[in-house]
Amino acid sequence: MKMEWGKRILAMLLALCVLAGCAVFAEELTPVASAPVETAAAGGTAGVDATTAADETAGTDSTTGTDSTTGTDGTAGTDGTTGTDATTGTDGTTGTDEATGVNATTGTDETTGTDEATGVNETTGADGTDGTDETSGTNETTGADGTDGTDETSGTNETTGADGTDGADEADGTMARFALVRSTTVDPDSCAHAFVNGVCQKCGYECTHENAESWEAGLDLKWESKGKDGHLHSFYPCVNHQCLDCGHEWVSDISSVRFESLNSHVYVGGVRESSVCIECGYENVCANEHVETWTNYEDATYTPNGQEGHIISGYPYEVFYCVDCEQTWFGETSTEKLEEMTIHHFIDGVCEDCGFKNACAHANADSRTEYANAEYTDNGQEGHTVSGYPFEEYYCPECDQNWSDAPSAEKVEVLVSHNYFNGVCEDCGHKNTCTHENLDSWIGHMNAEHTANGQEGHIVSGYPFVGYYCPDCDEDWCDEPSAEKEEVLQPHYFENGVCEACGYKNTCTHENGDEYIEYNNAAYSDITERTHTVRGYATHYLYCPDCDETVELGTDAELTVAVREHNFWKGFCQECGYKNTCTHAFTWTDTDYEDVQYAQLNAQEHTVSGYKCTWTHCLECHESILNEREKQISSTTERHMFENGVCVLCGYKNSCDHSKKTLWYGYEDVVCSNIDADGHDETGYKVTGYQCHSCGESWQVSRADKPETVRREHDFMDGVCMMCGYRNSCAHENTSVEERPYYVGDIKITPVDESTHSWTGPKCRATTCDDCGEVIDLKVIAVDVKFTEAHWFFEDLDFCPDCGYEKPTAKPTATSAPTMPAVTDEPIATVAPTAVPTAEPVYEEVAASEVVHGVKAEDETPMVETVLAVAEAIEGESASIGIVNVEKVILPEEKAALDALPVREQLLTFLSVIGFEEQVNAAMAADADGLSAEAVALKEQIQSRIAAMDEAAYAEFEAALLESFPQETIEIDGVEYSFFVLELEVRTGDEVRYERYGFRMEDGAWIFTRLEIGK
Repeated sequence: MKMEWGKRILAMLLALCVLAGCAVFAEELTPVASAPVETAAAGGTAGVDATTAADETAGTDSTTGTDSTTGTDGTAGTDGTTGTDATTGTDGTTGTDEATGVNATTGTDETTGTDEATGVNETTGADGTDGTDETSGTNETTGADGTDGTDETSGTNETTGADGTDGADEADGTMARFALVRSTTVDPDSCAHAFVNGVCQKCGYECTHENAESWEAGLDLKWESKGKDGHLHSFYPCVNHQCLDCGHEWVSDISSVRFESLNSHVYVGGVRESSVCIECGYENVCANEHVETWTNYEDATYTPNGQEGHIISGYPYEVFYCVDCEQTWFGETSTEKLEEMTIHHFIDGVCEDCGFKNACAHANADSRTEYANAEYTDNGQEGHTVSGYPFEEYYCPECDQNWSDAPSAEKVEVLVSHNYFNGVCEDCGHKNTCTHENLDSWIGHMNAEHTANGQEGHIVSGYPFVGYYCPDCDEDWCDEPSAEKEEVLQPHYFENGVCEACGYKNTCTHENGDEYIEYNNAAYSDITERTHTVRGYATHYLYCPDCDETVELGTDAELTVAVREHNFWKGFCQECGYKNTCTHAFTWTDTDYEDVQYAQLNAQEHTVSGYKCTWTHCLECHESILNEREKQISSTTERHMFENGVCVLCGYKNSCDHSKKTLWYGYEDVVCSNIDADGHDETGYKVTGYQCHSCGESWQVSRADKPETVRREHDFMDGVCMMCGYRNSCAHENTSVEERPYYVGDIKITPVDESTHSWTGPKCRATTCDDCGEVIDLKVIAVDVKFTEAHWFFEDLDFCPDCGYEKPTAKPTATSAPTMPAVTDEPIATVAPTAVPTAEPVYEEVAASEVVHGVKAEDETPMVETVLAVAEAIEGESASIGIVNVEKVILPEEKAALDALPVREQLLTFLSVIGFEEQVNAAMAADADGLSAEAVALKEQIQSRIAAMDEAAYAEFEAALLESFPQETIEIDGVEYSFFVLELEVRTGDEVRYERYGFRMEDGAWIFTRLEIGK
């Protein structure tokens, strides 16, 4: 940030000086017979004893010594008589060790002209090096930031402009030239010719100007104030020329059309009160409410510290920059010297501060094409034509160095986009007519301060503003910052394990990271409407959704080839640059939120607050287009996104018991081999896991120790296998066409009846090759089509994984009444009596207001709290219990140990081992009461046995658990509710009764809602 604003201010000042100078150069200069004429540029330093820098005779008005005039911030030591009257400017060192008659004057931070010979007349600009080792009679003038004219021969008259290189090593009588100060004459006593306007004043020789130089300039410069927004800068473009042989200047190609552009004001001054634009005179009325600041150093010295940077040592002072009006001013310089580590500022591979040579290989350098001697022709809203000599400009993000190639020798003309600033192209002056219908926007903060708030994020304190970017015309701008400061919690921006905003070190282990690939030195070929083939060195990255950091894992040493679908954004593939030709005939729309904040709501959902964005997605090319971004914050609810038992968005801990889950498997680290026309081998590590259809969470439970190989058919897209890259040689002679659903977005499938379910979505027409199986053509033909299909029950599940429909419980078949045998004279054989089956209890619902065992349904108490109250009441009645069906999920010896425990511990141990341990532990922690050692040992024994089960055994155990202790989902008035029933056999003496306690899931917790008594 420091360098950007510094360079920007310097660039504006230099541009001002160049244009101002051009206006002067366009005039013909009249020679003066008695003395050479010297013209000073705007802001330049006059010659010796000159008031306006005009009509100056070199070396005059000095008694015995030198009359020296300093540049910026220097005090002139004029009219020295004995050579000992040296006056020093700000932070200058006096001119010591001069010979007789020397009067040295220094500017800011200059070293005086030491060891000069007699009669030296030296003028020094800001930050310039003094004229050391000159011979007598030298008259040197230096502009801002110029290098002095060292090692000149006698009689040299040198003038240097801003940021120019001095005229060192010129021959006798040569006049050095640069952009700001251009003399039209030379000293007639030290050269063969004495040219004035190209004609020698001695012999009349007329110069042919064959060795001339040209540059763009402007005539009749004007600045018209437009208030706080800036001023209108206008002039007539022209071309200035100067002969390098005789110094003659002339103007050509004067445009009849005045060029106009709206520019920012230029305020000069080291204090806030100096707030008048030096170009148009506008007086700044800005209150400077939004000021950025950084530290500079006076008397700075730089010590290289390797490639990492250098240590700067000096007296710090604050630089202030107002974002609202772009004024810069400075604070007081500290009297205490400080040291700070900063990055290098490389120019031509060498740090301009400390001299360190850049060792960076620039492996990730970015480049763009620029044009030397560029001329711009407005071509309407489409762009402008630039005519010039192209060259590549490079920037390396790793070392922050810029450099460029030499311009091409061949001139080109190309159409490029406008470069808008405040609605006007800075290159050609075209006024933007775009209506900005497709604006992107974001929220930023001025004067932002960041305070780390742990791994969760950091607190941003600042003045919020809205920034905008128009993808149609490529212009960006922002609103005025708010006058009110706000504090908001934002996530960290981790880079290399450290937050770039607040410096917090990332503690995330990236366990849930996803890998993806980008290609270095990528080359694209075989480009179709849908895909391209990329060849390059694959760089692997790991993106962690938990902390939002991207970690670079490394780059492959060998070139790889892959077929990828286009990644369209704003009409172009972001990888290969292919222009999207799709008409977006079939689309679907959805919404999301930017700058979001999440708030936990219940077990199923959380609240999302932010700026609502409406998107249109093309079903054919998959490009996404932003339709609208609301300017007001709004809220909605959405389902949790669980990973490892926690919602990755809001942090809610998943309480689902995953009763509706299905097993899945796949392969990791897959490598293809044995590739031929029939298919390929895929070798990888098999992983298995579960997908819960109630809460949506998916988790992995195993990964094979050894890879396995599976033979598979090719998965063709646009004639190339997406897995192995094999190019399809099939002629597609036999094809078939079918209409089928086109699955896209978040499809909600709902049950219709016990046989079918339905959903609404797009329909496509697919043309498939019957020989190789490739889908040759896929076209969307309709949207919002209702589809109906049958339920499917994977691996004998009792629910449909697509829609969640549960199979109805089978009703018992009524037993037919026995028929009496026919009466005969034969005796009836005696039949051994059979055991009379135990009669099923008949259940009746207890009124919600009736108290049974200390609880009543209308109170809707939590599950564990209810169980504890029931256990206490039963134990008070000296009764015992049996948990119905418990023998179906635990071993006989485990059941015997469970029955030996008190009623309270029986129930808590049982709930813990079937999936409710978290609720049990929370309730016991609240009551400061735990389980006995016997109960803990039994619980851990059962849990260890379950954890050690193989896949088949666990599936059998899970099936028994779900059959014996089902959790049911019932839809009531369009809302789904989950229920769980705990059935107890309560024995008091010889009396037995059955009690069914029903619990419903409410806001992430099971609560008591129903009681039935059976006898």
